Amino acid sequence: SNHGTAPGQYIDLGDKIVILLPGVPSELQDMMRQEILPRLTFSLALEDKQKAWDRKVLKVVGKPESEVASKVSGIVATFPHVKVSYRATPGVIEVTLKARGGIPEDLLEAIRREMGPSLFTEEGKCLEEVLGSLLRDNRLTLSVAESCTGGMLGERITRVPGSSDYFLGGVVTYTYRAKSEILGVPISLLEERGAVNEEVALGMARGARELFRSHIALSVTGVAGPGTGGEREPVGTVVTGVVALDEEWAFRYRLPPERELVRQAAASITLASLLLHLKEKGYRGRARS
Repeated sequence: SNHGTAPGQYIDLGDKIVILLPGVPSELQDMMRQEILPRLTFSLALEDKQKAWDRKVLKVVGKPESEVASKVSGIVATFPHVKVSYRATPGVIEVTLKARGGIPEDLLEAIRREMGPSLFTEEGKCLEEVLGSLLRDNRLTLSVAESCTGGMLGERITRVPGSSDYFLGGVVTYTYRAKSEILGVPISLLEERGAVNEEVALGMARGARELFRSHIALSVTGVAGPGTGGEREPVGTVVTGVVALDEEWAFRYRLPPERELVRQAAASITLASLLLHLKEKGYRGRARS
């Protein structure tokens, strides 16, 4: 390592690789970047080339990993030549299928039926990329109002190059005063019912839409924890609001009471709620070569 003297080991046993790394974070991270990741990337690329694997990455939103794995594994079990693996992130489950000679279309069709609209991509794309393409292709603009996510929605949306084509802006209204003065949510409503309810979420979304003059606005408010901050709802409660063209709605859900999980999952679920609505309404992206 360039950051110290602790040694590491990379042992290729043929059918498996054993990696031993030092415990000091700076040395471990440097060794991973400089030595381990390049070797693993080369080894995996060589393995894929030798075995001629075809790969497909599906992503599912809003379903627990246990449910996705149970249903998908049951389907894949009838295709012995197909391998499946899973990776869980807050709000999104990634399903990777590998097989020689292509992934069977009837396998994909069975997974589509089982997962329904929660399956938002079969090309490994991130949620914000799929949503952004749909907004751009249909010339729709978007704004956001956030509370518990603290800017994550805007950050996620603007990760995508070209997001300025459809994203007009967002606000983080963390306090009652900010929700009232910036977005026009009645202070009497906030004081009477708190900030985590459907009326407040809709008020936030309406305020953002008016503020930015967008076609669509999203809002999210919740209790990320570890304390409730004086809110009436338990930790993990989140409410998402959507004001989309001539429709609006809000819904609440409960997430495991872990602060970062709540924030990240809430951002994913909020983005997904709009994506699934647009698809249900018949909005489609342009065919791409």
